[in-house]
Amino acid sequence: MAHFVACHTTNDASCIVNLYFTEIVHLHNIPRSIVLDKDTKFLSHFWLTLWRKLTTHLKFSITCHPQTDGQTKVTNRTLGTLLQVLVKNSSKGWDELLSHVEFAFN
Repeated sequence: MAHFVACHTTNDASCIVNLYFTEIVHLHNIPRSIVLDKDTKFLSHFWLTLWRKLTTHLKFSITCHPQTDGQTKVTNRTLGTLLQVLVKNSSKGWDELLSHVEFAFN
């Protein structure tokens, strides 16, 4: 199952974590493992300690390694295609369609 949450590229890690707990954890609880890219936002001592205390095993994806990030790439490509079809020529309002795209994807 995939969840799509709109956010800004300028959001810091604490904002992303708030979104994560607000939108995902309340539905599925704390994950046993999570695949992360090597974004520096999530590699700080604080976030690594948080995941350790939550007993979540971190699996870091490796660039060009389909076994770890292939599913994410396919999901992102499909998300992009679905949004293009729904939004058509205007880039406005894509965030309002995200819940519809999530439903269709899942």
